This record gives sequence, structure tokens and C-alpha cells, in this order.
Amino acid sequence: MSVTQDARTLTTYGFESSPSTDKEEREEQSSHRPVRRRSMKTLHWIGLYAALHAVIHTFFVVLRFSTTGVDSYRVKRAHTLAWAELGMLFGSFILFGRLSQAFANLFLPNSRAENGSLSFLPLGNRWRHICLSDIWRALVFLFLVLAHVSFLFYYIWLSEEPNLLSLISLWAMGLYLHLLVLSIVFEVLYYLVKFIENRRGEESFKLTKLTPMTRDQITVSILALSFVLACGGLFTALSDPVVQTEQIFSKHLPSSMGHPVKIALLTDIHIGPSIGKTRIEKVVKMTNEINPDVVAIAGDLADGFVSDLREAAAPLCNLKTKYGVYFATGNHEYMHGNVDEWFAFLRSCNITVLHNENRHIALPQNASLCMAGMDDLETLKLHIPGHGMDPEKALRGCRPGELQVLLAHQPNAAKRVIRDGLATHLDLILSGHTHNGQMYVFWPIVWAVNAYKRGLYYDAPTDTQIYVSAGVNFFGPPIKMMGNCEIIDLQIFPRH
Repeated sequence: MSVTQDARTLTTYGFESSPSTDKEEREEQSSHRPVRRRSMKTLHWIGLYAALHAVIHTFFVVLRFSTTGVDSYRVKRAHTLAWAELGMLFGSFILFGRLSQAFANLFLPNSRAENGSLSFLPLGNRWRHICLSDIWRALVFLFLVLAHVSFLFYYIWLSEEPNLLSLISLWAMGLYLHLLVLSIVFEVLYYLVKFIENRRGEESFKLTKLTPMTRDQITVSILALSFVLACGGLFTALSDPVVQTEQIFSKHLPSSMGHPVKIALLTDIHIGPSIGKTRIEKVVKMTNEINPDVVAIAGDLADGFVSDLREAAAPLCNLKTKYGVYFATGNHEYMHGNVDEWFAFLRSCNITVLHNENRHIALPQNASLCMAGMDDLETLKLHIPGHGMDPEKALRGCRPGELQVLLAHQPNAAKRVIRDGLATHLDLILSGHTHNGQMYVFWPIVWAVNAYKRGLYYDAPTDTQIYVSAGVNFFGPPIKMMGNCEIIDLQIFPRH
């Protein structure tokens, strides 16, 4: 058989590809090459990211084992910041790509390729779109940079009033957190429903039938929702605190008392890069207008050093009460320097520091108040000489027949006091710490990890009441849920 006949035979039985088929195969192979290159590049960056993680965390683990006390806590905080920055780096990479792509595909005409696939940069007539596209990506990049550097403002550029750049940077961090959490929630729901559909072998839901354009629309919707929540939170944070009045009844007050014992509860003041002197002056003015018998500051007073924040904290010296101002530490007092420096500052303002101790206050009608306070729960892990939560020591000397109030910054510390059987004669435990989540996206986490969240609670076996404040101010980003910046006016009446 000749070569010509062999060729004809192969053609007859379909073994010879047509020129058009060969061209399609070459085009298909060439189209896969960029995908493979991108996959290899992604794996390369993931490898570098994992190596960076390993190096940084190994360094901090060694440091944490070689330090103690306040130094150990500083290392722990630096380690936490490193974790946060590395996590944010990964999130920023994803958010930058998603936001850039969604803007290009939705708001720039001709940004979609002819075959319907999405492109990172607008295609066709790019000269008409390059300006808007690149400006948008530059804004997204600037926003992400501001969010990343927000941590620096706890250590630099601190003064008696917050500077505009620190406020913008910390607000950007709040917006970033909303974006990231809502995006993660959407992705988890998407793939969860997809997993269920695959197991059931049917597509009964619409969610996983999202087109690329629909996913872009959802990305923009998440951005819009995050922006609205962040702006609303900023309005609340910059507004005056709300005075919340709560009536409490105690069997340890004589029925002949003609007026209640008034305690103004201030928690989570957080003087620092986003809280300055003007805000503290307003808080002091509003507190004095309550005309309290006692002011109780239940921890998290400041986020910085006394040398940087002395002027911002100075208005606290102007608090006016009948029986004094009392303070117990929160976890944030141990984050910067030596907490004893803040103790010295507060004492110079005639504020009594309850460092695992108490004070007896004589009330009308031969009644008595034992005002007690203990170090924060976090101190049990820090092993700082002279510091450590000790509720038994804090309550030692409080008499069974008198009104007993304990300052315990964290609600979980209050729960521990009750669990350990130390609340038998306690009337009231005052806490803060939770901020009631501060932001809507974090409320479920706060709800899950704290024994008490916000408001008044009652433990029947010990006849003890626990009040948790959402805090006067906020930590970090100037964002807080509506009505959650509060001064608590506690009015304790005799129980008949």
C-alpha cells in the first residue's frame, strides 16, 4: 500500500486531524499556559508567606519563653500584632483583587473580554478607562495601607488630642474589619451551600449559580454595607455618651434611707490615639452632673504611657463625688510600661486605687459601703511581681451586714468570683471589657466568650447582681454600635 493510500485510509477512519482542529488544540493549550503560570506564582507567594509566618512566630516564641512580667506582656502584645498584620496581609491581598475587579467589571464599560471571562484590568479601549481604574485601585491600596499602619499610632504621635491621621487610619481599620468579616461570612455560606448541593446531588438553591457579574455585585454591596456601618459607628463614637440609669435593690441598706446610694460607673475609657482631653472633659462633666455618691472606674483607663497621655487624662482629677473616686485595673493597663506609673498618677488626682483591697464608707442611717476592687483577670497569666487577681484579698475585711460592691473589669472574672464561692455576701459586681462587641460584626464573638455581655444580671444562689457596661468610649477604631457609649448611673435602693 502506498503512502497516499495509507493517508486516505487514516482519513477515512478519522485518525487524521483537520487543520482547524489542530488550531483549536493549540489555542486551548496556549490559553492554559497563563493559568498554570498564575497557579505557580500563587504557590510561590503562599510558600513565602508560610515561611515568613514560621520565622516571625519562632522568633516571638523564643522571646516569650525568655521574658517575664511586664516585658513578657509586651512581647505577647507584639506577637499578637504580628499575627494580626500577617493575617491582614493575606486578607488585604484578597480584598484588593476583589474590589479592583468588581469596580472594573461593573462601572467601566467594555471591561469584560469578548468570551465573557473576567479580566483584572479593563480590556478594549483601555485608554478611556485607565484613569478611573487606576485611581480606584490607588484608593483601595491607600485604604489598606492606612488600616495596616493604624497600630503604630499607639506608640507614636500621641498628645493630649488625637491627630486627624490617626483617626482616619484607625477608622480605616474598622472599615477593613467590617469588609473582611462580611466577605468571609459570604464565602463560608456560599461554599457551605455548594457542599450541601453536591452531597444531595441537586441544585435546589440559587446561591451557587452566581455568575461572575453577580459576585461582583455582592462584593460592591458588602463594601457599601461596611461603609454605612463604619460611618454610623463613627457618628456614635464621636457623639456624647448616653447616661443609662439602673435601679438596684440591696437587703443591706436600711429601709429608713431616704435616697438611694448613687454610683457612677465608668469603664473602658481608653485614653489613647483616638480618645483625647476634650472627650475626657465631656465625660467628667456629664458624670459630675449625675451628682454621684461614688464614681467607680472599672478598668481599661488608658492605652499608652503616662508620659504621653498625662494631659489627656488630667480632667479625671476634676471628678466630684461625696465619697470618692475608686479605680481597679483592666487588661489594658498592663499593655504599656509599668502600671504603677498610672497608679501614681491616679493617686495624685485623689483617686483611690483598689489594688486587691477595699475601703469602708460610712453611709447615712448607720449603713456602710465596702468598696472593693481587684487586679484584672489577665494578671493571672502575666506573673508580674506585686500584681495578680486576688478576690479573696480584695474582699477581706468587708463585713457581712454592709453593702458590698466589687470592681472586676472582666465579666469572666466576676463569674469566677461567684464560682469560687466568694460572692456569698456580695451585693454587686461591676464590670466592663466587652464593649458589647463595639462593632456589629464582632457581637457574636463577644457573646460567645464572655459570661455576661451587657446590662444587669442576677445570680440567685448567692443573691449577687452583676452589671456589665458597654463602656464610656471605644478601643482602637472610632466605631461603636448605636447607643453603646455609656455612663452608668446606678441607684441602689433598700430591698423591702
